[in-house]
Amino acid sequence: MISAVQRFVLERLCYCFILLLRCSYGIRYVGLEEMQAAQEAHPQRSVIFACWHEHLIGVLCTHSHLHTIISRHSIGQILAFVCQRFGYQVYFGSADRGHDKGGFKALLGMSRALKKGARACVTVDGSVGPRRLAKKGVLEIAKQSGAALIPLAIACDRYWEFNTWDRLKLPKPFARVVVAYGAAVPLGGRGSELYEQQSLALGNAINTSEGEALGFV
Repeated sequence: MISAVQRFVLERLCYCFILLLRCSYGIRYVGLEEMQAAQEAHPQRSVIFACWHEHLIGVLCTHSHLHTIISRHSIGQILAFVCQRFGYQVYFGSADRGHDKGGFKALLGMSRALKKGARACVTVDGSVGPRRLAKKGVLEIAKQSGAALIPLAIACDRYWEFNTWDRLKLPKPFARVVVAYGAAVPLGGRGSELYEQQSLALGNAINTSEGEALGFV
């Protein structure tokens, strides 16, 4: 547990660090036509970007003004501060090993925003894993809001990889960063078996986008 003073300092240090990193990157966006086509299909141009938790910082360094969900623990609070400085709307919540910790409320808030035209990003295997296993929460948000569900992946030519459950990646200064968007994932219907199939399809789509991003690095 960190003190309020420590958190105050860390929040601002992390923000300055991420800001400097963002300014140093050479960023290329691939598949923009897929994302734009999906947006045009929604009356309010709403879209949900679905990515792996390990690409969380990469998304933060390449996107602004998104809606996202972050857990309430101390590191989450610091991350939320940084996200808000880049125009993000943060919803606090998580589901830790099956126990809801505000996750349902966060999903509901995001769904309402999407119906009004928001753009969101969800780490589909967060906040505690298993790594690279998509959960059904993002599918429910997409179905409730009607927003397009777009797989998103980040690749870069050099990065730090942390010893965390998700193998969190942080692009190094002056890295060449590629953001790849895939085609919208088809959704429809409900039921545990269907959700399982769609979650698997979503995970495969994110991995495919990652492969495309790596091809441009």
